[in-house]
Amino acid sequence: MNYFEAYTESMMECFSENQGEFFEYALREGCDMEDFIGKFMASEFCNRELDSIYSYFQLKPAEMCVPRIENEYPEGFRKLEGIDGRFADVFWVGMMYRRLQWTMEVPSRELVKLIGPHRLDQYQPLYETWPLTDAARDLAGRIRRGETEL
Repeated sequence: MNYFEAYTESMMECFSENQGEFFEYALREGCDMEDFIGKFMASEFCNRELDSIYSYFQLKPAEMCVPRIENEYPEGFRKLEGIDGRFADVFWVGMMYRRLQWTMEVPSRELVKLIGPHRLDQYQPLYETWPLTDAARDLAGRIRRGETEL
């Protein structure tokens, strides 16, 4: 049973958008997004607070949550000079990771191993007109079948 089904679609949309905002915040802060996403998804904070059914932090601003995650890593997040332009849409990547985590019922730290951030980002043009729930279900099916190549 997927416990996240207890949430309304609008609540799930809010949680997903909030994670997208975490990713955009990191981008604005000059983070190397590949480093940030890997550490974010593997963090105890993400595992404990964002992968759970209910957490106080699911709707808290990025300015409050991202520093908590960075504190887990003595070296912090790797920074770049300027904005990391290797991703088409980090907001969408953040939202989709949250939706996939709920849809597939796997921890975020495992999900990022199943589909890395650059591979996920490549799906954005394909799914940009789809409702997020439908896109997550379709992509989850592709991941389960091992069909992550476009």
